[in-house]
Order: sequence, then structure tokens, then C-alpha cells
Amino acid sequence: MHLPNEVIKLILKNVDWRTLYKVKLVSKFFDTLVNSNLDFFQKPKMKMLNMSSFYNKEDTLEIYCSFFCEDKFINLERFSILIDEIKVDDIEYYLKKVNLFDIEYVWVKTNGKTIVFDILNRYFKPGTSVQSLHIEVNNNPDFQSFSQFIQKIRYVNSLYLKNLCFTDKNIPKNYELSMIEKLSNLFLLECRCTCLVNSLMIKNLFINNKSLKEVKIYSKCSNFEVDLVRNIKARQDLCNKDEKSHEKYHIYLPHKNGIINNVEFIKYFPCGTYSMLDTIENYCTFGATKACQKCSTSKAIFFTYIMPPKPIGIDCESTI
Repeated sequence: MHLPNEVIKLILKNVDWRTLYKVKLVSKFFDTLVNSNLDFFQKPKMKMLNMSSFYNKEDTLEIYCSFFCEDKFINLERFSILIDEIKVDDIEYYLKKVNLFDIEYVWVKTNGKTIVFDILNRYFKPGTSVQSLHIEVNNNPDFQSFSQFIQKIRYVNSLYLKNLCFTDKNIPKNYELSMIEKLSNLFLLECRCTCLVNSLMIKNLFINNKSLKEVKIYSKCSNFEVDLVRNIKARQDLCNKDEKSHEKYHIYLPHKNGIINNVEFIKYFPCGTYSMLDTIENYCTFGATKACQKCSTSKAIFFTYIMPPKPIGIDCESTI
């Protein structure tokens, strides 16, 4: 008497992926059962994912991809595909066999038209956690594909969105990022052709992430700064008589001609209860500090104005 397939599936659901691999070798029946129900069973965890693509004028994409999964490193040689190809079997063969729900590091870099985000959207699920997420986007005509991917990432410790360059202008004015709880480091760099950062986005990122202590934002948007500092001061005012409740905050903003430290200090701290410290005029950096009335711990916020980094060897097509 044979057990029904559904019963066998339920039994194997609790089997770890290494044992499951051995089960596949038992017979063709088990091999087929497992392979046709990969999403139902446990999979090896993806630890590191690195994908990049470069669009060539001949309507081809040059793609590079590497993975580190459990104890195995997989490096796919750089290869080319036609831009209108929907699937890339060499990559998707691995993505469908691994657990992508909790990853340590993800790097994605694209230049021009790309299907990288389309591929990732097929396998990443809403609510995904990534310890450190790095994305660089250059001359991308499809904001929606990127947006669909980034909205699936719910929990991130360090978020680096570099050179966000979208020739697609259909970006919502109050676009938001969905990260909550874990974010401690935020780096946002817009291309001069793109308007993605907005006050509501930064406000809610800060409110929804209690550990966010370092903020680097290089954007044309400048109406978020005073509101951000106001929210930082409000959080620092919450005292449980523990030094950790008054941690230091660091804000990095784009350097502009004519910046005067004293003027910037007064803009953010007009109340007169903060003291200015560590001012370095030539480097446009200063700090503001105030002692907590309950525990006397110093509450400090530091500002640095620097020229944002630029991608090497890549020009924005919208401004050529």
C-alpha cells in the first residue's frame, strides 16, 4: 500500500534540504516529486547574491552573476543575451532552488535597459530580509520593475541605493520605501535627472526604524532636512536614564557653494539650547550637542556636507 503524494509531501516538508537531496536519489518518483514541489520544501539559504548587467547598443545585455549559498560558491561566467529574452535559465536554475527570504548580502548593479529586476521579482517574496542591500542603477528606463523589487524588501540593516538614474519619469511624488524596524544605515544617491527622494519617504523611514543612526542623502530634494532633525531631537528627548537612549546621530548631505556652518546650525537649532561643536569650516562639518535634563547624558547630532560620489565611466544619457 502506497501513501498518497500529499501525505508524502507533508512528511518531507519538515526534512532539511540536505536530507531532501538524498531522498531525491532514492528513486525517479521521489526525484520528480521534490523537483515539482520546490516551493513547498526546505531549501538551502542564499547568503550572498551579486548580479549586474550592462546594456549594449546592439540590443544585447552582458550579465554577470555569482552566489554564495550555505557552503557553496557559484560563479557564472559573464555572458550575453538578447534584451527581449524573458528568462535566463542559467541564473533562474539556481534562484528557484534556494531560500531567498533571509539573505546576508545582495549587490545589484545595472546600466541601461535590464531584465535583472524582472528576474529577481519572480523569486523574491514580499517581506524578504536582507542584512546589507546595495543597488546601483544607471540609465534605467523602467522604474516599475525596480520599484516592485525594492518594495519586497521589508527588513534591511544597511541600505545603499547608489546613483539612482531613471529615464522613466513616472515616479510618484510621494514614493516611499517599505523598510521597517532594522534599518541602521541609510545611503541614498540620486542622479541629477531623477527625483525619487521626498520628505514623506525620509520621515517614515526614520519613524519606522528606531535603530537608524546614520543617514546619507544626496538629492535635489531639500525639504526633508529640518523635519528629519526635528524627529531626531524628539527621539533623543525620550529618556529612560540609560545612555543608550541618547545615541549619536550622523547626517551627511550634499555640499553646496556658500555653505556656512553657523547659518546651518541656526537653521536646525534655532531654540538656542544646543551648543555647536567640532566645527571645521573648510570641510563643512559641525556638531550640535545638548545635555539631557534627566540623566545629563550628551545628546549629539553631527552634520557633514560633502560632494556625492559619481559612478566611474558612466554618464547620464538624459543630460548628455
